[in-house]
Amino acid sequence: MPILPSGRRLAISRDALFDHGGNWFECPDGHFWHWEPDPEISKAPFERGVEIFQDAKHAPVPKSREEAKRFIKVLDLGEGNDCWWTGEMLDTFPRFTTLSQADAEEWARWLERPETANFLDETIAECERLAQVSRRVTGYAVLKRGTE
Repeated sequence: MPILPSGRRLAISRDALFDHGGNWFECPDGHFWHWEPDPEISKAPFERGVEIFQDAKHAPVPKSREEAKRFIKVLDLGEGNDCWWTGEMLDTFPRFTTLSQADAEEWARWLERPETANFLDETIAECERLAQVSRRVTGYAVLKRGTE
C-alpha cells in the first residue's frame, strides 16, 4: 500500500464482492453479487466510524482491469490497523478526496505496479468464480444463525 508524500496511507480492497455460497437470489447468467451503499440511507463521502448501509446488487463480470476498478474500494489507513472507507472506488478515485500534485503522481505510479495489475486480474477471476456460484443459487436467501 502506498505511503504518499503527504504521509497519507491508502489501500485497495475488493471486499465489495461477496460469496453467498448459493443461498441467495437469482441474477442473470454471467453476473455476480456485490455490495453498494444504499443511496437513500448512506450517501458518500462517509465519515470515519459511520455505519454504512449497503444493498446487494448484481453486475456482469468485468472483462478488463478498467472495468474491475468499479468494484475496488480505496481505503484510508490510519495508525496501526485503523482503516476506513470514505466511499471512494478505484474507477473514480479521487472523487471525494483531495490529493496534492505530489500525492497524485505517487498514486499514479503505484497503480502502474505489476502487483496492482495482478490484484485487478485476481479481482476479475474472483468475479468469474462468484458468477459461477451465482448460477447455482436457490433463488432466495437462506439465513442461518451463527454459532457464538
